[in-house]
Amino acid sequence: MVIILAVDPGGTTGWVRVSFELESHTVLLDRWGTFDNIEDEVDSTRLMYHHADYAVAESYIIRPDTAQVNIGLDLNAVKVLGRVELWAHHYGVELHLQTPSQAKQQWGNRRLKKHFPRHDLKPGGMPGVKPGRLCAHQCDALRHAMTFIENHFNVALVITDPEDVI
Repeated sequence: MVIILAVDPGGTTGWVRVSFELESHTVLLDRWGTFDNIEDEVDSTRLMYHHADYAVAESYIIRPDTAQVNIGLDLNAVKVLGRVELWAHHYGVELHLQTPSQAKQQWGNRRLKKHFPRHDLKPGGMPGVKPGRLCAHQCDALRHAMTFIENHFNVALVITDPEDVI
């Protein structure tokens, strides 16, 4: 069993922990949360990183076509990403970065919802609206975890829900 922490950094940062069974290729969504301030982040850190084998986070790259949009912003995602790197180092967790488009292309909303039919995923939803519901930031973190699993372990995760069997 491999434990993966995935983080979608930003003004509101979403995170998920998944367990991946190497032999059966089963993915279990163990825990998830959000934070939007340093106090909540510090409170969540031990829970997030404890016993994790890998951490994966969305990278933040300012390109020429997006530079103008970023002028004057506080770039909170960059600050969070720096702390993710620090916490991963502190807890001895191997960190990997992915672009937003890499994860969204590989794990679109439909595929994500079909793979986790027993979870209330709201890829466009706001945090804290309904207990137990994964908001947009947590769904983005989950798609980073799933992309990491497929690419790092060279597996194709196939939906095994009985409803999908013809």
